[in-house]
Amino acid sequence: MKRVYLCDGVPDSAVDVPVKLKADASHYLVRVLRVARGEFVALFGPTGEPRVAQLEESDPRGVWVRLISAAVPGQIVDAPFPVTLLQAVLRSRKLENVLQKATELGVAAVWPIVTERCVVLPQNERIEHQVARWQRICGEAVRQCLRRQVPLVRAPMSLGVALEQLPSKDGYLKLVLWENERGRTLRQTLENTFPEQCAVLVGPEGGLSAHEVDKCVDVGFVPVSLGPRIVRAETAPLVALSAIQLAWGDMR
Repeated sequence: MKRVYLCDGVPDSAVDVPVKLKADASHYLVRVLRVARGEFVALFGPTGEPRVAQLEESDPRGVWVRLISAAVPGQIVDAPFPVTLLQAVLRSRKLENVLQKATELGVAAVWPIVTERCVVLPQNERIEHQVARWQRICGEAVRQCLRRQVPLVRAPMSLGVALEQLPSKDGYLKLVLWENERGRTLRQTLENTFPEQCAVLVGPEGGLSAHEVDKCVDVGFVPVSLGPRIVRAETAPLVALSAIQLAWGDMR
């Protein structure tokens, strides 16, 4: 059964009641999924229970579906282990790819971070537009991977501001990926730690400086390496998120 994500949540209307979908969901249903009149679809979103609906009418005025039941085949769930990704700002396409894949891997929030060696810097006059685009990319990924909640994408911030805003509490593990770490790997940390939630900091194309890593350690971050190979800045967060979901999340 084809599935349609409703950004405003699934309506709680009674069974057998027609509901008009908003423009974005209507376009996706008819133009992308090519759902025909009379065909059944599953509706899901950030709020409301997933519902089965039947496409009743489609014309230039909009798309109407008739709610049938609350029994939806297959699971539509979010990852139970919350991970916040602190990703240094990358070149546009690389960062957008990270946002998409991180969403698929269950990340709860993404904080774009400005660090010393960032190759590109956010332009103040375009930040609002950029954040809206990043949030839209995450929303599209949620629709594809059957999550309910769209990860929150923050506006770009300096590393110092991010370190101040992260909580310091028991059960909150903070990791910083650093290629120069020799004493501790991510695997060792995953095998010997059992946190309730986690934050992961990943540097830019040029990596984090030793000074930046020291600042992170001062506020409780644990430096870890991904092993003997040096991976690209856009690869590192996906490796880390996959490993974390395997160890503590719903990929076990």
